[in-house]
Amino acid sequence: MSVSPGPKPTKLMSTHQYSLFDGTPPHVSSSETSLDAAQQIKKSIGRLHKIILGVIKESEPHGLTREQIENKTGLSHQTSSARVRELFLLGRLETRIDPETGKSFKRPTSSGRNAEVCFIKE
Repeated sequence: MSVSPGPKPTKLMSTHQYSLFDGTPPHVSSSETSLDAAQQIKKSIGRLHKIILGVIKESEPHGLTREQIENKTGLSHQTSSARVRELFLLGRLETRIDPETGKSFKRPTSSGRNAEVCFIKE
């Protein structure tokens, strides 16, 4: 899938930052299964974040949708989606506003639906 250039982004959408507290990825506190999964993936988080940031950086200035990130990294939807969310919460990724539409940049996915484009936070 080729990525066509869009208008140069100007205004940034706000992101929410968070702390990983003890380094454990976000999880459902009332779910032992969720906590177990978070603890199991904990040692791979840094490497997975680098992989995702790397493919998005290679795509600049166009950014990538979450589906494109999955396709380029080969990561499962669940792994990729969770790591992308963490990177947004950590303030490493952002969406950008298209100055022509006033809405976030979006691109069609394989299903034909529009999806937000992720960019490395400047």
